Amino acid sequence: RALRGDLDHADLDPLTALLNRRAFRRQTLAMIARRSREDGYLLVALIDLDDFKSLNDTYGHIEGDRALVSVADALRATATPSAVIGRSGGEEFVIVDVTSSDDAVHRYREVCAAIAGLQARVTASVGTAIAPLDVLSRYSHDDLVDHLIAAADTAMYRAKRNGGNQCHHHGLWVGPESAS
Repeated sequence: RALRGDLDHADLDPLTALLNRRAFRRQTLAMIARRSREDGYLLVALIDLDDFKSLNDTYGHIEGDRALVSVADALRATATPSAVIGRSGGEEFVIVDVTSSDDAVHRYREVCAAIAGLQARVTASVGTAIAPLDVLSRYSHDDLVDHLIAAADTAMYRAKRNGGNQCHHHGLWVGPESAS
């Protein structure tokens, strides 16, 4: 029982208490395996804090850490209960969710507003991508997650290039040919 508690802590980012990259991937793959026969969409939202280095340089790492914790709390509040949320590193976060509608992308547009409304001096660029769950039968779950994260990453960098503090949606992902 004590060992199980240690394993659980090993799955969490120590600062934000969100899943670390390894645990995030494991839980995402488990969620996909459980829900792959449902109708709906797999959604990935990639969140990168804008000018986070400047926040750390100007206000110090303690304030930067507070901002990361505040963002993690905002993500928990914005995401659905079924979502898998992780801190993928530094100032980058990722959410994967299964949803019944491609309109769910709009829910994740709220992430920018929620982060901008924090007391922390931080904004975020968000990229989203979705794929119909029936695509799962054509790809390994590992490959699908990688492709969707890459598509969301492309959309997130589009948001950054356009000034940050906004959300861009990649569009409906149906295969590697739609990843650009």
